[in-house]
Amino acid sequence: MDDYLLMIFANEAEWAKIPPEQLKTHIDRHSVFAESLRASGAHRASERFRQVNEGKRVRLNNGAAAVESGPFAGEDRSLGGFYLLQAEGLDAAVGIAKECPALASDVLEVRPVMKGAVDVAMTDKPGKVFAFAVLGSAPDERAWVHLMDRIDAETADRFKGDAAANPIGGVRLLEPSTGRRFKGGAGKPLIVDGPFAESKEVIGGVCFMRLPSIDAAVEWAKGTPFVAHGALEIRELWRT
Repeated sequence: MDDYLLMIFANEAEWAKIPPEQLKTHIDRHSVFAESLRASGAHRASERFRQVNEGKRVRLNNGAAAVESGPFAGEDRSLGGFYLLQAEGLDAAVGIAKECPALASDVLEVRPVMKGAVDVAMTDKPGKVFAFAVLGSAPDERAWVHLMDRIDAETADRFKGDAAANPIGGVRLLEPSTGRRFKGGAGKPLIVDGPFAESKEVIGGVCFMRLPSIDAAVEWAKGTPFVAHGALEIRELWRT
């Protein structure tokens, strides 16, 4: 059994058009889906993110840390939530993902997990929990993997001795060509992962930390090697 991360990329403008009662029904369907995963033993963790307009991205610009507020330029979809799944191979993981409640405007991506773990109970304790998505841009997948390897090597000991850091898990993902991406409700694969456009930022992993505020999360991100070679997108988990 291997771990896979199912990421849901949502068009929040389309979500905003849904009447409140229908939106509640849709969210309830996610609760039922999560329970079915727990019953089958496929569920490792799952969370929904707060709206993208509350998110931040931190990167270096001419050697100085720059902060961008969501929604992010040039993107019509944002990371709305995830399920960490356990499955016997990619096809099985994709089969599970196709049962995930999704709008026609959503895009779902299934990626194999290279390493890491996520605390399923990370929102059970008081305090805000933030997801830090590690983003990298490269002209092709080989260069992107090299970039992620470099970030990984330089951040392996990042949390040791860091009084501000309160890590509660994280995963590194394999390259996009090892996964699948498809539109919600259709289950039809899309060829959207590579060769990468030079300006495209691709998620290489996600880590989670308990911090008092988004401002504290941004300040922590500014001083990390993550942003020396890529960027961090910071999103608060919905239930915190």
